[in-house]
Amino acid sequence: MSTLLEAAVDESNRGTILICEDEAIVSAELKQQLSKNGYTVVGVASTGEAAIDIAEKEHPDLALMDIMIDGDMDGTDVAKILRDKFEISTVFLTAYSDKSTFESAKLSNPLGFLLKPVRQADLMRALELAMQVHQERQMAKKELGQLGKSYRARLQEPSNSDKPNFDESIVHVLGGFAHTLNNSLRSLSVNLDWLLNCNTLYGYERGYVERAYKSCEECANTIQKMLWTSQQGIYQFKDAEIEELLDEVINSVKPQLRGNIEIKREKAKDKKYALVNQESIEQALRALIINADESMLDSGEISIKADIVHCDDAQSRNPNAKPGNYIEIQIHDEGQGISKADLPNVVKPFYSTKDTDFVRGLGLSVASGVAQRHGGWILIDSKINSGTTVRMFLPALARS
Repeated sequence: MSTLLEAAVDESNRGTILICEDEAIVSAELKQQLSKNGYTVVGVASTGEAAIDIAEKEHPDLALMDIMIDGDMDGTDVAKILRDKFEISTVFLTAYSDKSTFESAKLSNPLGFLLKPVRQADLMRALELAMQVHQERQMAKKELGQLGKSYRARLQEPSNSDKPNFDESIVHVLGGFAHTLNNSLRSLSVNLDWLLNCNTLYGYERGYVERAYKSCEECANTIQKMLWTSQQGIYQFKDAEIEELLDEVINSVKPQLRGNIEIKREKAKDKKYALVNQESIEQALRALIINADESMLDSGEISIKADIVHCDDAQSRNPNAKPGNYIEIQIHDEGQGISKADLPNVVKPFYSTKDTDFVRGLGLSVASGVAQRHGGWILIDSKINSGTTVRMFLPALARS
């Protein structure tokens, strides 16, 4: 068998990597060359099951994954589990270049896709870029996680009328932070878009730029959440039929859900219209559905429906609301539920019931803020071990 990789320069402390490759000669050579280049190989697996076991014990920074491996799972299945369960990203190394394989690999959001036989220089560049993305994500998680912890700690402090309103302060800072990021991101996105359209990129080089552009889009969505939470987003309203809007949201969010989570759609025949900023409403509903997905451990069902209801006490929910007909969008999950102690706080920015250092807690805050901006509100009903129901109320137009 020809040599897979060239000799490498010895370096150290570049990060930890899990190798999943069913050809023993190739995996041994990969391990040797990665070690020479300063990476720590925490384990070598020939099956998906073995790779998951190693990941659970060792928590590597990245996985270097073949797609066609031994066992019941292929590399794309394993990569999705590593991403969803352990937040580990993958660089694929495969001999298969057909479109269907590539499209399947994309679903796990990999940080690289390389074809065998690969030059040592190309592999090391790909790993260096992937490790840089990983490290930047870890830094962002740490910084935002600390902000979230600080905020949650302040929630536990006794109220003091002499103190400035911490909710308003953090939301104001959030908006300024989002605007600063948005300006930089816009410049980066424009340049990447120009690069993709100048027809000078081919093969793996184009793949790197496409993934960078996709990451920009993901960041832009997060920034938009921040702007909506801080109520600094620009809203343009138009009539929308809510049943059709829900269909669009469900179709767009399904690929982001775990495979064992099902959506039960209860769709009424009567049309329901509301005056909405469609982008913000769709983002809020996606956030609620993803929250519902994350609340369930391994499997479950998310029920979604919309009804017309009459509310005489609307003003008690939102000072700007008026008595009348409202569209109630209901999203119910079969998850772990929320305790009585947590319920009053779950709509506050960065408050999360999940035991993690990763920044959480914008989903319900965004949904509540968006509903308020539309003259509506959200209500949350939940019990431990009985699931959660989130109801979003939007003023219904007369023709509903």
